[in-house]
Amino acid sequence: MQLLYIDPAQLEADPQGIRQDQGDIALLAATIAEQGLLQPLGVVAVGGERYRVVYGGRRLAAIRSLGLERVPCIKLELDTPDQLIQQLTENVARLDLNDLE
Repeated sequence: MQLLYIDPAQLEADPQGIRQDQGDIALLAATIAEQGLLQPLGVVAVGGERYRVVYGGRRLAAIRSLGLERVPCIKLELDTPDQLIQQLTENVARLDLNDLE
């Protein structure tokens, strides 16, 4: 793992992400604006200077709405099964999970 500060324009959401409904991004953005980003995004390199977000898709949407220039990210070295485990772990803490999530 490696901590990087990445331009949000270099980040892409995971099309295979397990969360379908991102919920209230405006509220999350307000919290990030007030308190800062408390947890880095988990990313994997996809080529060039591009990264795919493994976990933190809602945070990415909120950060983009705020127009931040850099965001802390943890660069992960994961294979596909481990990525799913990371995504599931991130979502377990949510209170409003639906049956599929």
